[in-house]
Order: sequence, then structure tokens, then C-alpha cells
Amino acid sequence: MFKERYFVVTTLISAIFIQLMLWGVFLNYRVLPPEVPLYYFRPWGEARLAPTQQLWLIPVWSGAIFVFNTFLAWFLYKKEKFLAQLLVFTSIVVSGLGFVFLFRIFSLVTP
Repeated sequence: MFKERYFVVTTLISAIFIQLMLWGVFLNYRVLPPEVPLYYFRPWGEARLAPTQQLWLIPVWSGAIFVFNTFLAWFLYKKEKFLAQLLVFTSIVVSGLGFVFLFRIFSLVTP
């Protein structure tokens, strides 16, 4: 599977997004307030706030989805090449959206 350029590039892009999220949380953790706006689907106000520790959930879940999709794509590659490509592409979308979401939070709460 990783002999094809598509899988190598998409896997690297997802891994880079996840690494950037981890480093972003690690480097900005001390300057963040005790609560950050994390739950945008809740009504406006304190219901949207979450403890800063919960920011780690974004890169952790992105990484878990990346690992799960990559292993599943690896097993399905010989039978269903399109499904394997779709799984790896989904990993890029999830990690990319997590990256955008996390750095949007950073831009709102850091000076």
C-alpha cells in the first residue's frame, strides 16, 4: 500500500497536521486561560467553555482516527483499493479540520 505515492503523501500530511496540533497545544498551554471555548454546538455563554486540559482531546482523537483508518486501509487495500484511498483521505480531512479548529481557538484566546 505504501509503495503508491498517494498513500505516502496522504499519510504524511495527516501525520504533519497531528504533530502540529500536539506541538501547538504543548507550546501554548501555559499562556491559555483556565477555560477555552471548545463546544461551539452549545448555546452562547459558559456552556461553550471547557477546561484547557480538554484541548488535548482534539489531537488525540485525530491521531486515533488516523491510526484506525490507516490500519483498516492497509487490510482492505488488496480487495478494495478505492475504499482504502477513501479511508486515508478521511484521515486528512479529520486531522485538517482539527488543526483549523484548534488554531481558531488559539487565535481567540491568546494575545
